Amino acid sequence: GNNMSEMEWLQIFAGNLRYYLEMHGISQNELAKRSGLEQGSISRYIAAVQMPGIKAVVNISNALGINVDELINFDTMIY
Repeated sequence: GNNMSEMEWLQIFAGNLRYYLEMHGISQNELAKRSGLEQGSISRYIAAVQMPGIKAVVNISNALGINVDELINFDTMIY
């Protein structure tokens, strides 16, 4: 496949994260508590301004009860 830019990656991850938070009815604050991450970090991920590390991606997916590949699913573009 073609390589994607960091900007594309950030936007896709942000879109997926927003989608799953809405779907599960979880606030950014609640996700921060469940994942052990800073709420500021989560808001930066959702705003597509900060690239999450692998540990953050895993912690978020565990907190949401989904697989990592659902969070970084680049086949379906969710906006």
